[in-house]
Amino acid sequence: MSSVIVGVFDSDAEARAARMDLLQQGFAAADVHLSEDAEDTRSREERVQDAVARSSSLTGAIGGLLRSLFVDTGTPSQDEQLYAEAARRGHVVLVVEAADEQREQAATAALARSGAWDIETRAEQWWPGQTARAGGERRDAARVYRRG
Repeated sequence: MSSVIVGVFDSDAEARAARMDLLQQGFAAADVHLSEDAEDTRSREERVQDAVARSSSLTGAIGGLLRSLFVDTGTPSQDEQLYAEAARRGHVVLVVEAADEQREQAATAALARSGAWDIETRAEQWWPGQTARAGGERRDAARVYRRG
């Protein structure tokens, strides 16, 4: 059974370190997706302004991948909204596709080593007193969503 692991990082450097770790472990580049272009040379403030302009949606392949994880009800799931909020706030979302449980464990460990944090924990900091109730299975500092 395949799974998708999602981690959120405070900085581009942390997310790129996680990506590099995954690639060195043999993950295919096509299975490791960043919400930001690693070659983007704009300042963090410029990237945040761009994310705000894009509103509450993640764009490109990562947005489609995240949307494919959640039930299509015509509105974004709560988890998708939380990841979009993280991107809007200037954080970097990294998504890893894992073919089996061994790869899943390797991916969650790599994300944790590089500083990923759990989306529900951060949402509770953004909105104290409101429970985010993110889905998926919490693993270290990432979320695991099972497919099929």
